[in-house]
Amino acid sequence: MAENSSKIVVFDVCGTLYASNTTYDFLLFYFKKYSRIKFFKSTIALSLPSKIIIVALAKLGIQIGLRNYLVSLLVNEPVDTVSEAAKKFSVKFLSSKEIYPTHNYLKEVKKRRQRVVLASGSLYPVVQEIANVLKVNTFIASILEEDVNRKYTGRYLLDVKAKKLEFLDYRSSEMIIVTDNLDDLPLIDNAGEAIIVSKRQNIGNWNKLLKTHANFRIVSV
Repeated sequence: MAENSSKIVVFDVCGTLYASNTTYDFLLFYFKKYSRIKFFKSTIALSLPSKIIIVALAKLGIQIGLRNYLVSLLVNEPVDTVSEAAKKFSVKFLSSKEIYPTHNYLKEVKKRRQRVVLASGSLYPVVQEIANVLKVNTFIASILEEDVNRKYTGRYLLDVKAKKLEFLDYRSSEMIIVTDNLDDLPLIDNAGEAIIVSKRQNIGNWNKLLKTHANFRIVSV
């Protein structure tokens, strides 16, 4: 049966397909096994007191790059070891974090043989393994820089967070966007249809943000 290419359904990953920030959760998962010191640093950085301080500083105009800091802890970590851990993470950790309405919708889309794209600012090895598990052929994700010894430098080579639209070369009328992410507003504005995955308390805010969008619906989770 030929693939139905009339629509491209673009799925965000974190908070949309999984109740997880897959970057942060993966780094904790990885460091817990491979580096007690880095695991401790990650745990402290992601603790509630640290988050309160970061929010307070942001209100004063001082931005703390938590995401970049945590990724920087991957410096000198072997690429192959990280990739192997990403396989285990996608099966052992994320299998219990599935958001059922969006996974069910993904299954429906695949039955209709529509094209599926995963679009995430998360780490490439993680999104790659998620795509393998979900049997999705096309995805975009943030790529980490490697050194000549096949170890990570702790820096992004290509960060797609809040820039997904730049990497999706489809006409707006073709795209259905499925997301929970405010960073995806440019995608939503350029899509023919949007499906918003939202906690009940955030539905009102989404309705206000999308009041000029012609075609959207909200799925409460």
